[in-house]
Amino acid sequence: MPLVAAGQTKGWVCYLKLIDGNFLRASATDRVRFAGVSATDAIDPSNSSTHLFASDDSTHLCSTTHGRNTRRLTNTTVSIDGAASSSLPISQANCSFLFTLFSLAEIVTSSARLYAYDGVTDATPMPAINVYLAEGGVSSSWVSGNGSGAGLNLANHSTPAVDHDFYVACSVEATGGGIPSTGAFKITLSYV
Repeated sequence: MPLVAAGQTKGWVCYLKLIDGNFLRASATDRVRFAGVSATDAIDPSNSSTHLFASDDSTHLCSTTHGRNTRRLTNTTVSIDGAASSSLPISQANCSFLFTLFSLAEIVTSSARLYAYDGVTDATPMPAINVYLAEGGVSSSWVSGNGSGAGLNLANHSTPAVDHDFYVACSVEATGGGIPSTGAFKITLSYV
């Protein structure tokens, strides 16, 4: 379990799942880059690779082993790391991201929702892209996840625990007009 700061009882950790099966923890200022074939390529028209960069946007944190890449092919299929089509749902092991909610006391979660936005206003989608999300082991189709009006409803965690893991596949497609340089993901949920 991650360390909890003084006075803090709950928090989030985001991990990029690497192709070799390991996880790379993202800091609050690190940036995920959905790219073409290499880390500096533009999306072509959808992401062929997924990378983690430091906040300076030039330090490639996964330069040896890259992030697991999930590319939407159709509403119900995915290419995992460039492989042939697989049907959804995909296993948690094949997802790009692991979001962990941690708590000092056992809790249960409900009504969890994940979406992307412009990084400023929840309802404003990131411009010039479509974001598609699917929960590992759960989602049988991709959902649009750009802006708080869209998003992926995540499974409820009804067993009390101090850690709750949400495995998510993400695919990004360019719609024209350039690729946004900023944006964010947000998870909202209820817990008791």
